[in-house]
Amino acid sequence: MKIIILGAGQVGASLATVLSQETRNSVTVVDTQPAALLRLQERLDIRTVEGYGAQPSVLFAAGAADADVLIAVTSSDETNMLACEVAWTLYRTPTKIARIRATDFLDHPALFDNNAIAVDYMISPERLIKDYIARLLEYPDALQVRDFADGRLRLIGLRADADGPLVGQPIRYLSALLPDVEARVAAIFRKDTALHPDGATVIEADDEVFFLAKSDDIRKVMSVMRRLDRPYRRILIAGGGNIGGGLAQALESRFQVKLISNNAEKARKLSAELDNTIVLTGSATDSELLVEENIEDMDVFLALTNDDEDNILAAMLAKKLGARKVMCIVNRSEYVDLIHMGSIDIALSPHNITIGSMISRLRRGDVVSVHSLRRGAAEAMEIIARGDANTSQVVGRRVDGLKLPPGTTIGALLREGEVLIAHHDSIIESDDHVILFLTDKRYVRDIEQLVLGVLLMVFGLTFIPPWWVGWVMGDTDLVPFETSFMVAVLLGAALWLPLRGYRRELKLRDGLLIVVSFWVVLGLMGALPIYLQPTLHLSFSQAVFESVSGITTTGSTVLAGLDGMPKSLLFYRQQLQWLGGLGIIVLVVAFMPLLGVGGMQLYKSEISGPMKDERLSGRISDTAKALWQVYAGLTLLCAILFKLEGMSWFDAVGHAFSTISTGGFSTHDASFGYFNNFPMELTAVVFMILGGTPMALHYLAMKHGSLRAYGKSSEFKFFLLLLLIFFALIMLTVMISRPFSEWLWGARWGLFTLVSMMTTTGYLLVDSTPWPVFLPILVLATALIGGCAGSTSGGLKTVRFLLLTRQGLNELRKLVHPHAEFVVKLGGRAINPSVISAVWAFFAAYVFVFVLIFFSMMATGLDPVSALGGAIGTLTSAGPGLGTVASTFANASTGTLWVGTISMILGRLEIFTVLVLFLPMFWRR
Repeated sequence: MKIIILGAGQVGASLATVLSQETRNSVTVVDTQPAALLRLQERLDIRTVEGYGAQPSVLFAAGAADADVLIAVTSSDETNMLACEVAWTLYRTPTKIARIRATDFLDHPALFDNNAIAVDYMISPERLIKDYIARLLEYPDALQVRDFADGRLRLIGLRADADGPLVGQPIRYLSALLPDVEARVAAIFRKDTALHPDGATVIEADDEVFFLAKSDDIRKVMSVMRRLDRPYRRILIAGGGNIGGGLAQALESRFQVKLISNNAEKARKLSAELDNTIVLTGSATDSELLVEENIEDMDVFLALTNDDEDNILAAMLAKKLGARKVMCIVNRSEYVDLIHMGSIDIALSPHNITIGSMISRLRRGDVVSVHSLRRGAAEAMEIIARGDANTSQVVGRRVDGLKLPPGTTIGALLREGEVLIAHHDSIIESDDHVILFLTDKRYVRDIEQLVLGVLLMVFGLTFIPPWWVGWVMGDTDLVPFETSFMVAVLLGAALWLPLRGYRRELKLRDGLLIVVSFWVVLGLMGALPIYLQPTLHLSFSQAVFESVSGITTTGSTVLAGLDGMPKSLLFYRQQLQWLGGLGIIVLVVAFMPLLGVGGMQLYKSEISGPMKDERLSGRISDTAKALWQVYAGLTLLCAILFKLEGMSWFDAVGHAFSTISTGGFSTHDASFGYFNNFPMELTAVVFMILGGTPMALHYLAMKHGSLRAYGKSSEFKFFLLLLLIFFALIMLTVMISRPFSEWLWGARWGLFTLVSMMTTTGYLLVDSTPWPVFLPILVLATALIGGCAGSTSGGLKTVRFLLLTRQGLNELRKLVHPHAEFVVKLGGRAINPSVISAVWAFFAAYVFVFVLIFFSMMATGLDPVSALGGAIGTLTSAGPGLGTVASTFANASTGTLWVGTISMILGRLEIFTVLVLFLPMFWRR
């Protein structure tokens, strides 16, 4: 379901949190405050749009043209109503929900339909919370009260105490204590841990117990769990707004009500409107006023002002001065959690109550009502069972025979108007209203272990294709791949199985730690089939270097004699590059919803570039799927073209892998020069450029059937411009120094090698050693720039150079117009100055790391030229270097190999993702 939420305040943010956790939903949030949107996008798998939500252009950008639901919860009633009207008039959005506070609108429901103001459902938080408080006041001992079946059935939450006859006894004794009463204990929370109760579960003092019973039996059931308080009589309300004034009006006929307003004019107006309520002028935090009004005799003190801090202080003061029970409205969720541990009896969260009402409107079909409980930690819902024993998984079956999700309890059934408390042998019939209680909100601190286990199992499956290739092509020893498969799958399963039932959205820290951990583990695991090859005789350091070079798409190698090596190994190396090109973690993110784990932070931790929030759809998993579909499609097309131009299928598929991934591994020692085929080289040039282009651009071009997406991309145009400039420099050098007998061969070599290096692919046509030193250094230096962000290329990324170029031009303009304001723009959008600052910081870190790697390679035995080439080749993912490491690291020392391995991981993860792990604050929870 495609959902647009207008407003990123408390209600909007909470709705986005709840709805984005359901994998079927694609959520977009619109707000005028970029900071609020950024906070949401940092922790949720949603899309955000900045702008005024009632404007047609903003609604279109948010996806109103094909949205299923619009939820308008901004702070303005008028904006909410206008947005619904625009969405219906222009885009025919099927379901439109608006939060409306003003009673003048609420009192005239005829205003709202598609022929007037197009609002399908009006939600009034003030009315909802007023009605909720009124229900709470009926039961002095209740912590929460929720209605089902039009109020005939109620769900009550209370705190058990030692005076209750059932406390200390198994739940099955409830029927003995109350033989004429039907009730069902739906859940027990003990020290904030949810218990799934059965007849043998013992209720303990201080347990928070939720039970279902008919409304007439509620007090009887409560009496066996605690000593009942006397009914309320005297109530003091702080706050004369819509909630406080409306509640006083509803209660004054049954209770002795006093109301405090800090506005004298408002107090006079309320006094005129209310019949039996004593209206006071003053502050609810004035202890003298509270004492004067006999606060110690008050049964209930309700703090219902618009200020959270005032409500909390007033409630705490009233409790200290002797009020029997205190309740207060708190909008900020962090305050609700704090109050839960303090002296205030009940914290009322308007947005939690509002959300329950909204969600019941959203869950189509047979969901009658939904209630959020315990600050969102649990949920109760009323749904209708449809079908028959042949078509439904619940109809015609006993309750104890149903396969329910963990933490789910069926509490009651509503059948033809009759309330039936559910028991283990109750049979669900068609059209029954089923009351469910869900407590599957567990928190897992070992989320890193859970995801790492899944990633390892997925990676283990990648050993199967090279094994199959080796079997088909007659390789004699496939044991290395069989062994590696077993190790990866078993180790991954050992990590995953203990935690497979847990669900949680990954946080930023989780994403960073998992991504770095996995690339390290992947490098080690990927080295296993290489190390176990009986014909190679490689050291462990060499095997790890080769593996990391593959998965990071670097293309540096320690192998020689490729033409005679097992086909399974050659295929495996190129497959490694293909998996690492777009990112195997991005692939796994596409399937994260199956695990119940959000993948936003994994995606952002692995994807390249300074701006990581661009997405193709509301859910990051859908974005990841779209990117991989494009990636796979381009790979298939490249392989077909290579085959048509003369390669074998083995070479065509393998080189398609390493071309579109800009990896550069070949099946031949002579690299791409082995084929000596100009059409193949042109095909490779095209697909290396496509690999160096953002995959999102390819997706948009395919989706719209137009090349306009490329023309609109400033980064892509800058990328092509740089290629043209460097090609001109190469041709100028070729013309002057004449390293080739024919200038056409120079152009052919120059184009192929330039594209290969700048996209950080690393294919070679001929050995560069005999050429003028300037030429290979120039070509290799282009790898520092690299391809576009969001592509498979390495390097610093052209978008960073583009941003700094434009900032530099703005500084020059400032010299001419000192008082002018110039903004860096990209694609017509202003770039936040913080992004520019981050780019400068990235450059500084990159230079620091580059210098460190350069000197480290010299310290391990390389000469300065070779160390320079090795540092560039490994950090930028280009592969080939200079000097002794121009084409291979086969003769490099163990120290050089490990420095290169670390450099490749740093470059692939763009440095910061790794360096942040070395900050002490990262490890403080």
